Amino acid sequence: MKGSSFKYLVGEGAKNVWYNRLMSFASVGVLTTCLLLVGFAMLFTMNVNSMVGYVEQQNEAVVFIEDAATDEQIEALRQELLDTGNVGNIEYISKEDALAEQKSAMGEDGDLLDGIGEDVFPASFRIQITDLSQMASTVSTIEGMDNVLKVNASAEMGQALTSVKQLVNTFGLVVIGALIIVSIVIIANTIRASVFSRRREINIMKYVGATDGFIRLPFVVEGLLLGLVSAVVAFFVIWGAYTGLVHLITGESSSLWLRMMFQSVVPFRDVAWQLGLSFAGAGMVTGAIGSAFCISSHLKV
Repeated sequence: MKGSSFKYLVGEGAKNVWYNRLMSFASVGVLTTCLLLVGFAMLFTMNVNSMVGYVEQQNEAVVFIEDAATDEQIEALRQELLDTGNVGNIEYISKEDALAEQKSAMGEDGDLLDGIGEDVFPASFRIQITDLSQMASTVSTIEGMDNVLKVNASAEMGQALTSVKQLVNTFGLVVIGALIIVSIVIIANTIRASVFSRRREINIMKYVGATDGFIRLPFVVEGLLLGLVSAVVAFFVIWGAYTGLVHLITGESSSLWLRMMFQSVVPFRDVAWQLGLSFAGAGMVTGAIGSAFCISSHLKV
């Protein structure tokens, strides 16, 4: 195909978007809606993973040390904890520090502990569990170490958070996959209606000797443009809606509990490029494929 012919056909495809503006508007509206649903499903999945990850980082277990343990044995236990592979930060809490923390936690009633000796509270290690899904096995391993009195950790919470993360990821993939399929079907049907309205024009072009590629290209260009316009509209809508929602939840007017809960929310700027390119690619590919398949039946005359 000559360069002039290609330029002409691309121009015709662009003109068709305006000439058939009613159907173009319907196509853009349908595809934009589907892209918005996919986008919000992606953002929801990302944020749940981010929040669960934040909770994982804050999760701690307390390893109480036997009173008879020497300094060398305590240091050996520290190294053994690090060697388990599922332990992040380790903080040693001496008996003196444990007593001071307990007094501080009791506030004005802390004076009640003035007559209690330091030996009442055992020394301990506060450890960060890096992978909550392995918490139960990690706690079991630590409990079998020498000089360990007991381990306080919420294995049930670890299992619950891991289950929530897996459930949301699975749900997100299913929803996104279903919406992509729905988008393709709907946009294909919408474009098919546009192609059907011009079936006589297509038949005439076939009768005068136009090739299938010559006839198909303007429709493919039209589908690409509709997909690109839909992607741009969806991107800016989701940008404004997501930013406004995050500001509403984490703003000064919201409660402290909400601000703490959503402090690990994913900023839009961190996913803007990923989301924008995904929208552009999905919209243009869907529009082009929908146009190409819809016109195929009308090329047989």
